[in-house]
Amino acid sequence: MPKLLLVNPNSQNRVGLANTRDKPYPPINLALIAALTPPEWDVKILDENFQTVKIEKADLVAITAFTATVTRAYEIAQLFRQHRIPVILGGVHVTFMPEEAMQYADAIVQGEAESVWRQVLDDFQNKNLKQRYIGKQLDLKGLPYPRRDLLPREYNIDSIQTSRGCPMNCDFCSVPVFNGKNYRVRPVEEILEEMQTLIHKIMIFIDDNLYGYTPVHAQRAVKLFKGMIARGIRKEWVGSVSANLAGDEEFLYYARKSGCRQLVLGIETDDIEALKLMNKQANVRLGPEYYERLFKQINRFGISASSTFIYGTDADTLDTLEKRTQYLEKTRINAIVGIVYYTPFPGTKLFNRLQKENRLLYQDFPADWQKYDLTEIVYQTKNIMVNDLKTIVQQAYKRIFSWQVIWRRFFYTWRSTGSLITTIWAFLTNLRFRQFGIDLFAAKKTKKDHSCPN
Repeated sequence: MPKLLLVNPNSQNRVGLANTRDKPYPPINLALIAALTPPEWDVKILDENFQTVKIEKADLVAITAFTATVTRAYEIAQLFRQHRIPVILGGVHVTFMPEEAMQYADAIVQGEAESVWRQVLDDFQNKNLKQRYIGKQLDLKGLPYPRRDLLPREYNIDSIQTSRGCPMNCDFCSVPVFNGKNYRVRPVEEILEEMQTLIHKIMIFIDDNLYGYTPVHAQRAVKLFKGMIARGIRKEWVGSVSANLAGDEEFLYYARKSGCRQLVLGIETDDIEALKLMNKQANVRLGPEYYERLFKQINRFGISASSTFIYGTDADTLDTLEKRTQYLEKTRINAIVGIVYYTPFPGTKLFNRLQKENRLLYQDFPADWQKYDLTEIVYQTKNIMVNDLKTIVQQAYKRIFSWQVIWRRFFYTWRSTGSLITTIWAFLTNLRFRQFGIDLFAAKKTKKDHSCPN
């Protein structure tokens, strides 16, 4: 029986949102690939969230990677290839940097792998492995259940995907390029059947936007929630949505009844000029003044609201960032899931523009890809020096995750949601990112990067 190793790499020397070992959900992309692999293969998943990959016997190794982890992915690939074990690389970064990736692999898969994975294995067994395979964006009907039994037992939550694709065109996002602009959905009944196989109480929808982009999409989500209620699927869950849910109380009502405790919103910033620069059109139309009403509306249904916030766009100045930090100290959002730098990833309009303008600070690739993890300033902004921006973000972490602010959010959340459990969810989220900030800046202080431009 041939043996296949599926590898989820993790940078071994960085503290970052993209590669921290404190992972919120398991990598079901590899579990799905395992499910698509014929039964005559012996499949094993190596997940560096919990173990460092070392050489072991295998007939074939497949490694997934996004930009922040691809440096480590290449290291692992070289390790196995030195022992004459063929390696296949895939994932978002490989899709957008194929020429680079082919230097470290026997074959690469660009795009979604479902349409080509069987062909890859057949070609390998027939000693006819091609250098490049390009996956198509298929209808999501009939997908097998991911092989969650192969994931590390340390994961104590389940993740599930119900849709792919995004018709929006935000300049920092690779989703429309990788998954397409067509919002593809799985049949509701198939999702519910899969949910009934999940063993953990807590569940995360890993969709980029569970709500969708049209009334039809929203009704599909409501149908899913109603199905969970009807089947007695008792989960507490979190999912990502866009601010375009704007007043949809039916969605919020059934989301809460089906177990929703937290919605992660694509807010990004309170500054209208920065939103325009990002091409975040839905938020531009609503206006930042709408955010507070949206938070209150979500809270009325016993759900907490959270978001990540971005610092360092070309629209930002010392003044606007001070105003942003003040806003985050006072806003009625229930949890903040980190402050991140505006980061250009390959495949995005932002990356292409900054590379053309010769404004990327780190271009010793592939070594420097690990710096593209949302916690490093990787390009020169127009209005702020790098060291000034670093200081601003470090101080912002201290202010918005101070105990005073965290406890203020706690009591406000309890009053506005009427749910102690939901309040604890939000509180633990704030604690997690408070600790992340402490770890991040401690790591940067003890291990100075002397190559960092000023």
